[in-house]
Amino acid sequence: MLKKLAFLCLMCGLVFGNDLGIRLGKTTQKETAGLMDSKGGEFYFNWNKAKDSSFAAKLLVSYDNHDKYSVANYESDMSVFGINGLFGWQFGYNDNSWGAVRIYPLGIGADVFVFDEKDTYSSYYGTYTYEDNYVDVLVSYKAMIEYQKNHIFDTGLYGIASAGFKKGFYYSDSVDKLKPKGYEANAEIGYQITKGLALGVRVGIEKSKYDGFDFANSKTYQAVIGYRF
Repeated sequence: MLKKLAFLCLMCGLVFGNDLGIRLGKTTQKETAGLMDSKGGEFYFNWNKAKDSSFAAKLLVSYDNHDKYSVANYESDMSVFGINGLFGWQFGYNDNSWGAVRIYPLGIGADVFVFDEKDTYSSYYGTYTYEDNYVDVLVSYKAMIEYQKNHIFDTGLYGIASAGFKKGFYYSDSVDKLKPKGYEANAEIGYQITKGLALGVRVGIEKSKYDGFDFANSKTYQAVIGYRF
């Protein structure tokens, strides 16, 4: 599944984008009920070819596998598949002295939560295991601003910083429809070791709430490998 996903993203990047790559890392949850730490990654590609003001777009396809949650005889696994698109405008250019600012007022995303639960219990008649598999969906609207500067100090060093607003609609059979909203921010720094190949590290935070309760409160740490055309 992931190999097919990687191939699809690579083809999309070659056709539509000039900056594509993969981020791999870990997300840690902080005091968020019902959520667990996860490991995973995302494939990304960006469209921002022009050296001046121009249309810009970003596509992210992600996968996360959350740590197994276990209490007494109950266990639960959760995998999250996501796809997000951002569309807007770029001002400036990554390689010039001031860098580039990209404003994405229109962003839409969907995250599919796949749960695998198992509950083992004993009674007078023996031991039984109840298993349940179900899917929840989070559809989100996003708006984001991003800044990028290449060739810092006239070297291969580059930096990217972004921040944005997010509002979602969580559809589940087990709970009423939730409407979490909050923000996310990311910072990436790396080095372009050849004309196209770049390596870096990325840190991100996300916070969102619904009805005063945490929906997400997390930090993500990722290693980045990318290629620029």
